[in-house]
Amino acid sequence: MTVKSKNLILNSEYSPFDEMKKDIYGSFRVGTFCRVLSFDSSRGTVELQPLIKERIVKEDNIVEVDMPIIKNIPVFFPGGVVFTPQVNDLALLIHVDRSINEVLINYDSTNPDTITPYGQGNSKRKHNLNDGVALVGFLSYKQADGVVFP
Repeated sequence: MTVKSKNLILNSEYSPFDEMKKDIYGSFRVGTFCRVLSFDSSRGTVELQPLIKERIVKEDNIVEVDMPIIKNIPVFFPGGVVFTPQVNDLALLIHVDRSINEVLINYDSTNPDTITPYGQGNSKRKHNLNDGVALVGFLSYKQADGVVFP
């Protein structure tokens, strides 16, 4: 949770409880649009730059900063259609509630008992920016204009 100065909270239009709720809700990750920076075809992963900025409190001011680059995110290829994501492609990073490491390293579809069911229950990492899957292949409205879909 972000520590806020007393001055900022006292001069806020929200109560301290409202501020705490905003901090908690702000730390949950669901989905983030990102720009593809690179694609590792040997691992099927991308490096992403989120398109949003993060607000932080710095010396009684709220400033917006770039979110960190997110590395080694597996790419989801819908319907088994595999293509090469390009630099600057739009991606939607879907955040996973817990660490994805156990699944990526150990899961074997021929033996589903290779990991604990979904939850990776022993993982203490939750709602981490690095735990996600990238959906690529989105067209912006500008890119889709004039495209003929089969």
